[in-house]
Amino acid sequence: MTKKVDLFSKCSANMGYTIKFIFRTLEKGNNPTGYLYLLKIENRKKKYKSLGLPPLREKDWDDKRQRVRKHDNIDPEVWNSAIEQTQKDFINDGGTLKTLAERTDTRSFLQFIDKLLSGPKFKTKHGTRTKYLTVVKKLKSYLTSKHRIDLQFNDLTVDFLDDFQAYMLEKGMTQNSATHYLKVLQTFVKRSMLDREFMNTHNPFVNFKFEKKEVRLKETLTREEIVMLLDTPIQDPRLDQARNMFLFQFFTGGMRVSDLLTLRFRNLTDGKLSYRMLKTQHPIEFELTETHLDLLARVHEFEPKGDPRPFGQLAIETLEQRRSEFEMDLDVKEAVDPKEPIPYRPPMSWLKNRPLYVFLEEVDFHNMFGFSGATVDEYIVTMDLQTIRKTITEVEHLIETKGRRKISRTRSWPDYLYSKKKDLFPLFLERLQKREAEQRMKFYATVTEELHQLGTSAKSKNAFVFPRLHEEDFEAVLNNDNFSGATEIQYRKINRASIVYNRHLKQLQEHLGMKKTLKTHLPRTSFTNLMMKGKVNHRDISNTLGHSSISVTDEYLKTGFTNDGVNSVIKGTSDDFKSE
Repeated sequence: MTKKVDLFSKCSANMGYTIKFIFRTLEKGNNPTGYLYLLKIENRKKKYKSLGLPPLREKDWDDKRQRVRKHDNIDPEVWNSAIEQTQKDFINDGGTLKTLAERTDTRSFLQFIDKLLSGPKFKTKHGTRTKYLTVVKKLKSYLTSKHRIDLQFNDLTVDFLDDFQAYMLEKGMTQNSATHYLKVLQTFVKRSMLDREFMNTHNPFVNFKFEKKEVRLKETLTREEIVMLLDTPIQDPRLDQARNMFLFQFFTGGMRVSDLLTLRFRNLTDGKLSYRMLKTQHPIEFELTETHLDLLARVHEFEPKGDPRPFGQLAIETLEQRRSEFEMDLDVKEAVDPKEPIPYRPPMSWLKNRPLYVFLEEVDFHNMFGFSGATVDEYIVTMDLQTIRKTITEVEHLIETKGRRKISRTRSWPDYLYSKKKDLFPLFLERLQKREAEQRMKFYATVTEELHQLGTSAKSKNAFVFPRLHEEDFEAVLNNDNFSGATEIQYRKINRASIVYNRHLKQLQEHLGMKKTLKTHLPRTSFTNLMMKGKVNHRDISNTLGHSSISVTDEYLKTGFTNDGVNSVIKGTSDDFKSE
C-alpha cells in the first residue's frame, strides 16, 4: 500500500501540484472525530475536497501511511479501498478533485432500501417498517409516473428531491406530510453512508432546504371534559369499556395504544404498574392511584371478597342484623326507663334507595346522636361507595347554599326544613365522610389484592387487562416482559384491535355529543398539555412519555401545544408596568 501512495505523490508532483489525504477535526475532546479530505496544493494555493465518507475517529487515521488503521468498529478494507479508488480516479481525471459520489455510481438506491427494511434492524420494528414501506410505495409511484422502474444513488440530486416533493403536493398531500416523507428518504441516505457494503458518500440533503412545517395546534381535552368523561353514566357496555380504556390511557401518563392493548395482569402486581414500552423499550413503573383502581374495577366489576352473596343483598342482611341488635338494646333501655319515648323507626324497605331530602325530612334527626343514632348509620350502610360520594357532594352543597337548591325541576328544598335541621348537617356529613373513608380503604385494598392475585397466578398473569386481543395469538411472547419480539402477524392483530378501538371511541364521541375527536392519541396530547400547564420540567415530561431522548421531547413540545408560559410572561410584564 505504501508504494501506491508514493506513486500517487510522484504523479501529482510531476503535474506541478501536491496532493494528500488529511484528517480534519469535527469535534474536539479526548476522542476527537472528523472527516477525510483531499488536499491539493497548486501554486501555493490550497484546495480541499471532502471524500464524503462517514465520520472517523482521529486515532483511527494513520497520516504517515495515508490509510485507516484496523479497529473493531471499522472495516479498514472498505475505507482504504475507497481511498485507493479516489487516488486512481484522481490520476485518470488529470488531477481533478472529485468525491466518490461525483463518480458514476450505478448502484440501486431502491435495492439498498429493500435490503435495509428486510434486514435485522427492522426485524421487530414492524410499526416503523410499515411507515417506511408507505414512503417507498409513494416513491415507486413517482418513478412510475416518470416511466422508470429503478433509482440509482447518482440520481439522488436536489432537483430530484424538488421534483418528488412537487409530485406529492400535486397528489393532494400536505406540506407537512411531504416533508415527513422526504425526511424518511434522508434517513435511508444516512444509513447507506454507514453501510459497509454500499459506503455511499453522496448526501443530496446537504444542499436541500426543507420547507418549514405548518404549526397546527394539537387537539387536547380540558379538565372539565375529562371530568365529564369520568362522571357521565353510559349504558352501552362497549362504549363504557372504550371510555374506561381512554381514561386509563390519560391517567397513565398518556399511555400509547399499543401499550394499552398489550397490558397484562402481570404488569399490575404489588400495587404498581410496571411495563416496558413497545415502541421505545423505555421502562415505566409507578404506584397505581385510586383513579386507576376505580377504572380497573369498572372494567372487571371487582367486588369485595369473602362472601359469595351480592353486595346489595349482603348490605340488607347486615341491616337486618343491626336492626335486631338495636331492638334488643331498645328493650333493655325501656326496662330501665319506661317513660323514654321510642324514636321513629322506618321499615327496612323505606331505607333502601331512599332519596336524601325525604330521609332528612322524615327521620327524627334530633335523636340521631343519641340512643337512636343507628337510624342514620343504617341509612348510610345501605349505600355503596359511589352513592356515599354522591350524597357527600349533595350535603356539602346543601350546607354551602344554605338549603336553597332545587330537588328537581319543580321542587325546591323547603326553607323550614333547612332551618329546623341545619345544625345537624355537618354532623351527618362527618358520618358520611367517615364511612366513605372506611369503604374506600376496603375497596381499594380489595382491588389491589385482586389485581396482584391475577398478576401472579399462572392461569391469569398473561391475560390481557383490556380484552381486545386473544392470548392464543401471542403465546410465543406472553412470557416476556414486553412485546418487542412480536411477529409481523401479531403486530397486525394489535393494529387491527387499535382500529376497532378507535371506531368505538368515535361512537362514544357521538353518544356524548362531544365536538372534539376522540381517538387513541388524544389522551397522550391531553396529558402532555396538562403537564406543560403545570410547569413540569422537560426531563420529567420526557420520562413520562417514554421518549428515546430529551431532544425528541423538545421537538414534540415546540409544535402543536399552546404555550401558557409565554402568556404568563407577557401578562406578568404588562401587569408590572401598570403598577408603576
